[in-house]
Order: sequence, then structure tokens, then C-alpha cells
Amino acid sequence: MELNADAKTFLNSIKDKPVFESLPVAEARNLFREIAREVASPPADLHAVTDMEIAAPGRQIPARLYRPSDRDDLSVMVYFHGGGWVIGDLETHDSLCRSLAKTGGFAVIAVDYRLAPEHKFPAAHEDCMAATAWVAANGAALNVDTSRLVVAGDSAGANMAATVCQQAAREGQINIKYQVLLQPVTDIPTPYPSKEAYAEGHFLTLTLIQWAAGNYLNSMDEAGDLRMSPNLADSLAGLPAALMLVGTHDMLHGECEAYAAHLTKDGVEVKLSVYPGQIHDFMMFDGIIGDGKQAIEEICSAVNAAIAP
Repeated sequence: MELNADAKTFLNSIKDKPVFESLPVAEARNLFREIAREVASPPADLHAVTDMEIAAPGRQIPARLYRPSDRDDLSVMVYFHGGGWVIGDLETHDSLCRSLAKTGGFAVIAVDYRLAPEHKFPAAHEDCMAATAWVAANGAALNVDTSRLVVAGDSAGANMAATVCQQAAREGQINIKYQVLLQPVTDIPTPYPSKEAYAEGHFLTLTLIQWAAGNYLNSMDEAGDLRMSPNLADSLAGLPAALMLVGTHDMLHGECEAYAAHLTKDGVEVKLSVYPGQIHDFMMFDGIIGDGKQAIEEICSAVNAAIAP
């Protein structure tokens, strides 16, 4: 299968930039912000965009609330950005979150969880769980309808969305209505063929994954922890219905398919949407990649159908 023409254009646009893992962490973060600014759609206008803090034990978690209207009964999506637990922040994913809120008509709360290597595993996962619990408990103060709560994320953020759903189901204290997993990390130890086929040259690379894991994990033994590899869970029964998106030319394609199959086997309703010829995180690059806009529309349509009152 051919690489998508828009994806080729994107890859060509960044070919002269250094690779993230060749840089000090601070410079890698700046590079990701630079790429995001250059290739995302212009930020959509919304009713309100508000920076805020979420109270968690011993810390405050920065977040950003996107409101498409002044209605006080908006459904709400809690969004976790990608970036391998090392790079990525509210700014890299600002355009995507704005587009989701604008297109979907629901509120989006983007979570600026702690990053590695300053904060090792499981700090980011703990922040995402704490933020989800806080949103679920504070719907009235936020003027959102938390009975229609969605969790979502891309890449490492989708990994954390998946594990938040697993923990919420185990503990039974947060009612998550739907999950959106955009090319999630689900199974680090298993050698899927896609990891070899697309190990380089398609934005996400094997060396980048190794660099990210090396920065976040205290030791590689933790790669088998269910929070890092949620597909290793014995059962996924009882999880909320899911939409999963992935490109065929993404290293994570194989483990996404495996997680979708595992969900289905355990009785969870899931739609796996595979975009031919697409690379990792293509929906972030919708200023260049037309399929990115289609993906945002698909996400919003699926979310609204799943959480309709």
C-alpha cells in the first residue's frame, strides 16, 4: 500500500529538522511545538478557552477548558496529549482540541500532566487518573454534563486514556461513557510486524519510542505494567465502548488492532477505523494532511452518537 500523498508532503516538510531523540529534552519539546504550529489547521474560534488548574494530592495539574458555546449542559471530553510522556503540552495540541470542541459541540478539557524525565513513571498516569476523577466530581462547577463523560488521547495520551478506563472500571467510582483512542500505545513488549515494517521514516520511529520509554520508565521491566501495556490485562470486560483510529503506516498499527480485538473478545463495543497510507498522529497535521480533518469529523460524530441523551 502506498504512503498517502499528503503524508508524504508532511514528511518532506520536516525532513531537514533534527529528530527528537537527538536533542536535549527541552529542545525536543520546542521542536514539537514548532512542528505543531507549522502543520496544524489555524486555531478555531470558540466561545471560551480558559486555562485552569485541577487539584490533586500535593499538586496542581494545569489544564485548559475549551467551550464551543455558553450552554451549561455540554458533554465533556477529557483529552490527554501525546508525545511519549516526554514532549507535548497544551500548546502542541491546542489546534486539535479546538477543532474537536468546535466540530463536536462538546467541551474539551486538555490535561497538562507531568512529563519525564523530570517525573518518572507512573507520574503522568497518576495525573491523568486524578484529572479525570476531578472532572467527574466537578461537573456543576465546570458547567458540563459529566453523565456524558468521554476520555480521549493520542499515542501516549491514548495509552493513558485506555488505562484510565481500565482503572475506573476496576474501582467503580467514575462513570466514563466513551473512550477515543488515537493510535494508542497498548503493548510495548510484543514484537508486532508493524513495529519492524515502519520502524523508521514515518514520523514515529523505533529509536524515538526507545528514547521516550527510557526517559519515562524507571527500568524497562515497567514496560509490562498494565498502565504501559494495557493489552496485557487478563480481561477488558466492562470497559466503555471505544473508537480507535490508526494509520496503516504507523508502527503502532499492530498493537492497535490487537487491543481492538481484545476489547471485542471481552464484549466491549469498539470501532477500529484504519486510514490507508497514513502515518502516526496524522490527525494533528490537518493543515497538510486532509485525512486529519476527516478523522476529526469521524471522532466527533462517533462521540455524539455514543453519548446522546
